[in-house]
Amino acid sequence: MSSGPPNKRPRTDSGPTPLKSQLTRDVEFWFSDGSIILIAGNTLFRVYHGVLAAHSVVFHDMLQFPHPPSSPSLDGCPTLDLSDSPADLRHLLRVLYPKPATRFMRRSADAPVKFEHVSAIVRLSHKYQMDAILKDTMSYLTEYYSNYYHEWLARDKKPLQVKPLQCIEAVALAHLTGTNTILPTALLECAMSDGECLFKGYAREDGTVVMLSSDDIQRCFLGYRELKDLDAISIRTVARIVGEGEMRTGCVQPYTCRMVMHAFWGMVHSSATTDGDVLRPWAELLDKYKAPGDVGFCGACLAVLRGYPSLVSGRAGTWYKLPQIFGVVVPQWNAIS
Repeated sequence: MSSGPPNKRPRTDSGPTPLKSQLTRDVEFWFSDGSIILIAGNTLFRVYHGVLAAHSVVFHDMLQFPHPPSSPSLDGCPTLDLSDSPADLRHLLRVLYPKPATRFMRRSADAPVKFEHVSAIVRLSHKYQMDAILKDTMSYLTEYYSNYYHEWLARDKKPLQVKPLQCIEAVALAHLTGTNTILPTALLECAMSDGECLFKGYAREDGTVVMLSSDDIQRCFLGYRELKDLDAISIRTVARIVGEGEMRTGCVQPYTCRMVMHAFWGMVHSSATTDGDVLRPWAELLDKYKAPGDVGFCGACLAVLRGYPSLVSGRAGTWYKLPQIFGVVVPQWNAIS
């Protein structure tokens, strides 16, 4: 993580407290013997202040002194207004007050975790200086948006479940926490997303829309163009193998294999390449590629393609250039990729 100025105490107030008649108790987090009531939006959360103070420097500082009689209270219990959404706060409380059906923190290496959980907990644990929780939760992001090439290719097997456009939030979380190692791959997914949707942003559970900064949008468009240029250079090796006859020996369908190569070339240069295919080894993509009419390379040609190390090892050269392609500084990238 990058160093910076000391953290300022985050704001916890969200303006005037709603009228008592407008407030509703949260079904999941209302402990009848709780010692403090957190107010987020119009929702009341009655919890134990000692747990909050034990995990958070911010809450510890706020709650270390006795509650003055003149301070706001509800049903005889002190209250604290927060500027967070009820949905976000609920995610955090599931970590602080785990129940059998709502446990979030790591219990199994393969247990699936929704991106919404991770996003909310990262933002609030960063805001309230819950360092241990922040570190644990960020590991889901650093594992998915990995700076290891083969780990990135296998990201679909990771616990974190990421939906389209949540990469926008991943970029925001990288900036928030100073975790630059996840920026290249998060920006890569943004660059491969639908351009119109990218401008509209990503809507969180509470309706808040997260947008890329103008600088990050520029990084995505410039990076996308450079990725396509690099693909054009590397795919020429495959085209040469097919076009100049290296694959003709044993080929049972010369005309079809050339036609498939032509269609594959067109796919590479169009927007049809999905983010799941970006940076995958050419041999892997060629092996599963089907041209219009559901035809592919013959077995003999695929055997020749699999014999070329540069096609099997993947587009590692492009991978090493990702930080440069997207205009971000990641000193650790070449050292640990």
